Amino acid sequence: MTILSIPSTTDASLMVLADIEAVEFSNLLDPATVTFLNTQCDGIQIRNDVIFRGSTQPNLVVVNGGSVDASGWQFETFNSHYDTITFNGSSAADTITGSSKADSIFGNQGDDILSGGNGADLISGQRGSDIITGGRGADELLGGKRNDTFIYTDAAELAAGETIDGGGGADDAISIAGDGLYRFDLAVISNVERLRYEDNGGTGAAAQLAPDMLGHIGFSVIESNNRTDTLTVEGVVVDLSAVVFENWTRNDVINITGTAASDILTGSDEDDHFFITAGVDVMMGNNGSDVFVVNDSLPSGTIIDGGGSNQDVLDMTGATVMPAFNIFELRFTSIQSVEIVKMSLLANAFTAIDDASFQDVLTVVGRSAAASGMSSLAIYGASMDYSGLAFEDWNDNDQISLVGSPTSDDIITGTSVDDVITPRAGMDIIDGGDGNDTLYGQEDDDTISGSDGDDKIIGGTGRDVLNGGNGADGFDYYDITESEVGTQRDIIEDFTTGEDQLTFVNMSTPVFSYIGEDPFNAFGDTEARIRLINQSNITIVEIDVDGDGNRDMQIELTGLVTLTADDFNIV
Repeated sequence: MTILSIPSTTDASLMVLADIEAVEFSNLLDPATVTFLNTQCDGIQIRNDVIFRGSTQPNLVVVNGGSVDASGWQFETFNSHYDTITFNGSSAADTITGSSKADSIFGNQGDDILSGGNGADLISGQRGSDIITGGRGADELLGGKRNDTFIYTDAAELAAGETIDGGGGADDAISIAGDGLYRFDLAVISNVERLRYEDNGGTGAAAQLAPDMLGHIGFSVIESNNRTDTLTVEGVVVDLSAVVFENWTRNDVINITGTAASDILTGSDEDDHFFITAGVDVMMGNNGSDVFVVNDSLPSGTIIDGGGSNQDVLDMTGATVMPAFNIFELRFTSIQSVEIVKMSLLANAFTAIDDASFQDVLTVVGRSAAASGMSSLAIYGASMDYSGLAFEDWNDNDQISLVGSPTSDDIITGTSVDDVITPRAGMDIIDGGDGNDTLYGQEDDDTISGSDGDDKIIGGTGRDVLNGGNGADGFDYYDITESEVGTQRDIIEDFTTGEDQLTFVNMSTPVFSYIGEDPFNAFGDTEARIRLINQSNITIVEIDVDGDGNRDMQIELTGLVTLTADDFNIV
């Protein structure tokens, strides 16, 4: 074996070397530096697999002159804390590949290709447009004055504590040339304007960034290339509005995640995915078809703004644990410019939301017709019109409720599926729309129309005007005060004998007699009796609920209607 011995600092660049297999430091008292020319590291003068053996003192290896490949160098008793290896480039375009130890590589002038290999390397491109690869280890990578590119071919090359400084160039870039997750949020990055996903023939890469790495103070351009790439940003304040996404497609993914604190999250002009966390957040989707993922109830005060697209989604399908009281509580939030709501896939989950947050919604996606259990959606507001709301995968067991204001006169129009509409108070106008609806009038004088479908209509107290519309409709009464005798009686405009039904609930014994146009008499029993009066193109139904011969209720039917006992039901 041919060994070059280094007893003290030695300028070996002046030596004639041949087939050096080992460089052995023998300095015992002081540090020693050995200096080579890059041309000596040609595999002939110094072998490509040369072994460096350190001493007990600091040992320094310096290679000057430019291009060199030290990837095959071997080391014995070489201390990474104080033994160093330095490569100095030339004024030309150099290709320098470092060793498996902590190298210091300086490109000097020229457009250089600088690679650190393993170890915590210091690589400085200096002048020129350089291509820099740190390799494994927590590297310090410095670009220089022109546009430099920092390349990562493996996610393992990015270590916590890595430092990347693009320098003075106007378009410095980090290129991801491999698959996997690249945790740039664990590094310190400055003066780098572009993050590029390279097309390496793989399936795609994921990059995770800290919020301060984007926008005016960080990456201004994110570039994808023919793969399925993912960008994830997590933080208290995230703003992607100033970031330009080049070659970005619907296959690529942008994830924006908040923290447990109160976050302000602003999306890009692409399709963003917002993951809602425990804090009171403000989320603004900007342009693009954005998705806001809800895995639990939203904290009171949360603000969601879908932005300019008409395909923004509020997505509750990812919930795996039922929230408290089975309620996904969204009522005390502000949601706007969200057009699609995807219901929770959990059986028997109840979602509550305000009408003000639902006005931009065009489509509700249910749990599919094959799903077991029920999914319920309740919308709270004053006057509401959801006749144009579309439904996908809506189960016949699922339910949508429209709940009116407790203080105002509401005008509420239902959806095309089965609705439950409850106005709560005031002189309300209700239209159930399509579907088999359950419509409540509650207090005051209401106007209720079932429209299409087999509807159940409960007018409540007050003088109500009821219209079942098409279908077999039921008009239900729970107390004699819900349709009083005289001018305060309800009016049913389209009662169809043999199809519609009048039902009286818990007002009498289940036994009753329909006596046609015969008068009431005191029969001495508690059996209910129902009679009718035809007059002036109206039919008045009178009910004696306790058999005392006195009329307790009246209901007016528009037109001269011939009724039978089958048109009534007492339960």
